[in-house]
Amino acid sequence: MDLDEILEECQRKKWESLNLSHRGLVLVPGRVSELKTLKKLFLNDNRLILPPEEIVHLDHLEELILDQNQLTLLPKNISSLKHLTYLTVTHNPLSILPEALGDLRELRELWASNCGLVSVPSSVGKLDKLQKLSLSNNSITTLPPQFGSLRSLQWLNLADNKIEDVPEDWKNLQSLVFINLNKNNFEKIPKTLTGQLNI
Repeated sequence: MDLDEILEECQRKKWESLNLSHRGLVLVPGRVSELKTLKKLFLNDNRLILPPEEIVHLDHLEELILDQNQLTLLPKNISSLKHLTYLTVTHNPLSILPEALGDLRELRELWASNCGLVSVPSSVGKLDKLQKLSLSNNSITTLPPQFGSLRSLQWLNLADNKIEDVPEDWKNLQSLVFINLNKNNFEKIPKTLTGQLNI
């Protein structure tokens, strides 16, 4: 089945999941924006360069997989994906994450490792349902104090960055059971992590 046939079948049969990975795509087909029943979309392992703006029209999307592309930006209206619970963008040369991520209030998991990130938007602190966050293998130097608002966060990977200290507000991360801070620039274990977190 070629790509046009797959998209036609998806629309006709009202698929909830669509796998377009490993297809050498440089652009997301415009017709994807019409697939209103989609809940899960795989676009990983392609050659996407431009932000896939087509996906912001998928009102029921819950899971979006964008790993292993060449994206430097995420869609400017990504906050339209009000039902998104799972987002992974690993191995893309993003360098920044948009402030609009903070409006994805249903998000449970965010994976953004190996993206060349140098900072984390303060709006991430609004993701009060976030349970898993991976930001490993980036160039992050500091973390916003708003991290302390992630009351549901259970699993956090910040390994292989350039972090020197963590905000005092981290003592509020009472749900945290796993944290990886290996290969950062700490001279000693941050006081915030000694005896205050459930790890």
